[in-house]
Amino acid sequence: MRVLLAAVCLSGCTLLDDGKRLLNQPVLPNLFHNEPSKTQPVVDQTPISDTAHAAAPETKPDQLNSPASQWWQAFHNDELNKLIDFAMNNNHDLKVAISRIAQAEETARTADAALYPTETLTQSQTSARSAAATSTTGYYRLSTMSFKTAYELDLWGKNGYAAESALALAQASVHYREGVALTLASDISKAYVDYLAETDHIAVAEDNVSNARNSLLAVKTRMEQGDATQVELLQQETTVSNAEATLYVHRLNREKAFNKLAALMGTTPSEISIQGGTLSNLIPPDLGPGIPSQLLCRRPDVRRAEATMVGAELDIKVARAKMLPDITFSYDWGHSAYYMQALMLNETKYASLLSEMTQPLYDAGKNAAGVRQNRARYIELIQTYHQTIIAAVHDVEDALASLRQTGEQRKALVRASGFAKQAYDISTYSFDKHAIDFLSLLESQRTLYTTQDAEVSARSDLFKATIDLFTALGGGLEEPHC
Repeated sequence: MRVLLAAVCLSGCTLLDDGKRLLNQPVLPNLFHNEPSKTQPVVDQTPISDTAHAAAPETKPDQLNSPASQWWQAFHNDELNKLIDFAMNNNHDLKVAISRIAQAEETARTADAALYPTETLTQSQTSARSAAATSTTGYYRLSTMSFKTAYELDLWGKNGYAAESALALAQASVHYREGVALTLASDISKAYVDYLAETDHIAVAEDNVSNARNSLLAVKTRMEQGDATQVELLQQETTVSNAEATLYVHRLNREKAFNKLAALMGTTPSEISIQGGTLSNLIPPDLGPGIPSQLLCRRPDVRRAEATMVGAELDIKVARAKMLPDITFSYDWGHSAYYMQALMLNETKYASLLSEMTQPLYDAGKNAAGVRQNRARYIELIQTYHQTIIAAVHDVEDALASLRQTGEQRKALVRASGFAKQAYDISTYSFDKHAIDFLSLLESQRTLYTTQDAEVSARSDLFKATIDLFTALGGGLEEPHC
């Protein structure tokens, strides 16, 4: 019995023994409020350069480690695919989650074993001396060898319900592992986007340093001509130094992103090598119009909440069964003799058949309290399940809103960057011709850097919003198998 392969189909509504429906399936929206439309594409589909390749170790994830939906492949980046594949086999948090599956499987097997008979073989030897024993009488030694079979008749389903409950909890541990894998893929994707974005930030910062140094030369030239002051020269020197300081900040952030990738992959920075490139190496996936809300049913946290809820309902039935009689049958046969040599003689054989029924009469309300406690826990998990659904819809709406608004923000920043570049070029030329003052040049330079840097951040946020959407949906846009 492999719990991992067990198909636990959970409908979202369950029944208690009394037949009263306590849980109604949460209502999912037919359409998300912020979903993309045909006339308003969220992602700007522009030609993208060739994808870079990594020198990171290449490994193939096994069936257990690899998530069912490999949504990150929608970015069409070989290096990202390799990093995530490597992490799926080496991340220690994921290995912990897989170990928990193994523990839950064995717990389920233990519970399932109660449905079958038990068989034991016993050999014993007893020496005794009577109170009136002399040196030659009153001593005896009894040797026994027996084989016993015992079986508890599961008339009320107590053991069966307990086994099913353990199976549901084992399935919940599988969904927990799925959640860890989903989060891991999301974290690696975002860290990789950060790494590429910092490379773009560095390129913008280097251009800003170059522009600042060119402006510094222009100020020096005008100062030699008597058309600039010492204050203006010092201001531009300050601008150059600040631009250089910003460059080091982005280099540090890229190193941190690299180190985070190594940690998520379950290794050290010295063990991996990333070619990286820029954000242009990622192809933005085309989401298209209409995202079905049924995709949420495959989210690991939703499925885990369902499995836990099913286990809690079965625990109520187990608690109820404990209030009813237990019926046990046992068959014991073997040999018993005063001498070991005579133990296997026919005259020493014995056999016994025992049936036993045990009915709890008074337990100070312990079993009844157990029923009430399990029912209260079940109702708690119902509310947790409903809240999980609401949180899932909230996550998707946030991601869709981020995609739409960040997409529009990036378009505006692309236009602003173009205008700022034209303004800077004109300002540089005009400053050389003594047509504008130093402050106008300084302002055009700052505006150019600010808009270009903000456009890189918007591009990065757009990719992260796409990653958040895939994470919120529990995977890609393929049809769910729920």
